[in-house]
Amino acid sequence: MVFDHTGIISKSEEEAMRFYQGLLGLEKIKESVVAAELCQQLFSVSEDIKMLVFGKGNIKVEIFIIPDWNPSTPNIPHFCIQVPDLPEFIEKTKAAGARVIKGSYNEKTVYFIQDFSGNRIEIKPL
Repeated sequence: MVFDHTGIISKSEEEAMRFYQGLLGLEKIKESVVAAELCQQLFSVSEDIKMLVFGKGNIKVEIFIIPDWNPSTPNIPHFCIQVPDLPEFIEKTKAAGARVIKGSYNEKTVYFIQDFSGNRIEIKPL
């Protein structure tokens, strides 16, 4: 079995571009619209939804643009990426205006970043 992609929601195409292409360095590899009929069948949403796909190497993220979306509470769903230089990446994230979340327990520290729509991504050193 091989993990193919993750799908998430963003409130705006511009914020998705700024975060996933600008900050994470992923390439926009596809842009399309998922027809309302298919959205209804798969997601119980009866409207067309624009989808952007970003990827690089073995990472692929499908981003569905839904302007009035709000993340659920508690905000637990996430995916994890490994970065070559964790401290440098954290500083780059902060400089881009994205939120960095740090948690510590029993001498273990866990880092998450939050995109501009509230999605959380765990980050670990490579």
